[in-house]
Amino acid sequence: MITGKRDIANAIECKWLSTGFDAKNIKSFRNIYPKGKNIVLATDVTAPYIKHYDKIKVKFKNINTIFKALDIEE
Repeated sequence: MITGKRDIANAIECKWLSTGFDAKNIKSFRNIYPKGKNIVLATDVTAPYIKHYDKIKVKFKNINTIFKALDIEE
């Protein structure tokens, strides 16, 4: 979880494979913290995409994007 503005909590979940993602954890998290972005980082994502789980939007990205976002060398 990464907090931002007040009452906003961004959820980031890392997976070896995107198929290993189960939305139940983010759904539970969003019951407590309804505002924020939901991101799954996985090694097998070649191009970013979005999936919806009920009313929850989850962005899938390659795990290497976190290194760029945090300005860390791989």
